[in-house]
Amino acid sequence: MVKKSIRQIGLSIACVLLLSLLAAIPVAASPAKVKVGDCEATVGKTDTVDIALDEALQGLSGYNMTVSLSNPAIAEIIAVNFPAWAALKENSTLPADSFWMKAADLNNQVGANATNIILGTLTIRRDSAGEASINLAVLRMDDDNGKPISPSVAPGSLTAQTYPKLALTTTSLPVGNVGYAYTTTLSTTGGKTPYSWLVAGLPAGLACNAATGVISGTPTTAGDFSVTATVTDSRGDPASKVLSLRVAASNPPPPRSLDTGDIIVIAAAIAVIVAVVFLVRRIRRTS
Repeated sequence: MVKKSIRQIGLSIACVLLLSLLAAIPVAASPAKVKVGDCEATVGKTDTVDIALDEALQGLSGYNMTVSLSNPAIAEIIAVNFPAWAALKENSTLPADSFWMKAADLNNQVGANATNIILGTLTIRRDSAGEASINLAVLRMDDDNGKPISPSVAPGSLTAQTYPKLALTTTSLPVGNVGYAYTTTLSTTGGKTPYSWLVAGLPAGLACNAATGVISGTPTTAGDFSVTATVTDSRGDPASKVLSLRVAASNPPPPRSLDTGDIIVIAAAIAVIVAVVFLVRRIRRTS
């Protein structure tokens, strides 16, 4: 009896030890990742890039990070905007090629299982053509329990390009006629596609397609019109030109070309006339 009790006690102790060991084994969690956005920029322009944490399983209390450009010759970081959850925020002097940024969430706005958390938004100015990496190092990042978060980091890419100057190349507009269909296409060179078009001052009945630059419709008013055409490329650069458009009063419609049916009818009519003339002459000869 005593041996049986001792055996049961030993089994119980072994079970407790086994459960303790299992509880001590850390459970693998999905590693968090910080991603820096990519930027395809135009020399002389600015653009924005987001820095985002893909997930925070136990929330996010704050961070301390550094950001740098691998090729300072082509661009410069001129500003950083912090998200609304960052009650405390601080960064080193900008503009700069590299800087540090800190933020803290004092109001628990970034809770457990939050995803796609914006950590900051960079404003970058492109100074010359070329490519660079937007690198980031996480010096410290903690969850809401004060435990460290060690995310992997995916740097962003920066491509700075130059584009020919945008120019509207249409020099004149064809004359239109009241009551007749009208169509013409505006043309442009340079800039970065796609373009968007805006034309002001068109006579009633005509309109411009904003995506294609085609002016079409049926004008209803005769006169001379001053039309202002503006094209804007995908970077936001505009080019404008004032063009003259004349709409004439209705003219007689142009003669219609003969189709096969018309030719058959005319041929038949001619054949009838010839037959009648031949018959008349024959009657006169016999009388």
